[in-house]
Amino acid sequence: MYLYRTKKVNGLEVEDYEKVDNAISNLNIIKEFKSVKDTMSKDEYKPIYDEFNELVKQRGVHFKWCSIFEDIGYWRKANAIHNFFVQECQGGVDECQYSFITKDKLEDLLERCKRAMKLKKIYLNDGIIKNDEGLETFLPTQSGFFFGGTEFDEWYFQNIAETKKIITKVLKNTDFDKQVILYRASW
Repeated sequence: MYLYRTKKVNGLEVEDYEKVDNAISNLNIIKEFKSVKDTMSKDEYKPIYDEFNELVKQRGVHFKWCSIFEDIGYWRKANAIHNFFVQECQGGVDECQYSFITKDKLEDLLERCKRAMKLKKIYLNDGIIKNDEGLETFLPTQSGFFFGGTEFDEWYFQNIAETKKIITKVLKNTDFDKQVILYRASW
């Protein structure tokens, strides 16, 4: 599961960002992207090329590709976090699609993570929560083949602690007037 940041371009929908990135990711080196403009008419390439020229970077460690997306968050088997994004940002639709994530949603997730960490000792000791204020009410797990366990155990709280770090950094380093955040699960 990935969180990305890129330039905000007025009028582009989430599908447009995906199309641009898919076209660019098929190129092996940045030089190929810069030569794309020579093969297209000015009307075809100019809007995309002008908007994303400075963003295209070579990504990856072992395998290189070009992308307009900066990787700013990664989770593995953090099913409660995935469930949050699906339910709160994707309208319950879970099809490995890209989706915009607003500042408000990131702040909401951060607050839920902080609230969850306050309950860590209780859950790891006896797991008894009174007054329906347990984790299942505000940051529940989700079962699934690729999702790992659904218990509120040490793995759950490690994912929550890591999510707090990721979201705090994203909120601090993102200019939401000029940048967009996108989430995508991939399996």
